[in-house]
Amino acid sequence: MWTQIVKTVFGPMTLRVFPLALVVMLGGYLSYRYNMILKDNRDLVVHTYKVIFAIERALSDIQDAETGQRGFIITGEETYLAPYEHALRTIPESLREVRGLVLDRSEQLVCSDALETVVSKKLDELNATIILRREAGFDAARTAIVKAEGKESMDRVRLLAAQMISIETNLLADRTSVVARDERNILWLALFFAVASIAARVLVAFASARTARRHSAVLLVAGFFVPPACESWSRN
Repeated sequence: MWTQIVKTVFGPMTLRVFPLALVVMLGGYLSYRYNMILKDNRDLVVHTYKVIFAIERALSDIQDAETGQRGFIITGEETYLAPYEHALRTIPESLREVRGLVLDRSEQLVCSDALETVVSKKLDELNATIILRREAGFDAARTAIVKAEGKESMDRVRLLAAQMISIETNLLADRTSVVARDERNILWLALFFAVASIAARVLVAFASARTARRHSAVLLVAGFFVPPACESWSRN
């Protein structure tokens, strides 16, 4: 019984099919591994875009705050403070999002800390000038803005944001290049194993046909097989 099982498992047919099975299994495994690597690299690209969008959102919020402050300083109308008041609610969330996305990057984390510090000082400046406008009028608020160097502080915010975006943009280029390389590798891998699979099928078919011919030849020599042409000739 065991002898028959061994012959069946390790018989000629199994040995002929084994190369094809090996090609299919190896191709499946490598395809899975490359697809997992490609997924991870694509996730990194998406993460980089999230960082850029978060930084741009934080910058937009602080610009809205400054726009609301300027409108109120010029007109004295409280309605112009709507962008400023909205920005006061969204800026902390925007900065937390930026920090959360760059926790694994020490260089960006340093920039995030600096950005939070500069933004905090900018908001203090905006709040001080708004209070001064309410209590002392336009001229006092204008003088305070000039002394506080409002433009310079906003320029520092923009500079830090631009620096962080530049770092992420360079990283995005690298990660996008890696994704493109992985996609090419997967394409070549699929092509290689498609050719290998076809070659394995051809070899199996060739080996099967060769074995069949040998078997027929053995039967013919032993007298157990008569070719169809010979059989029709003997009848005539």
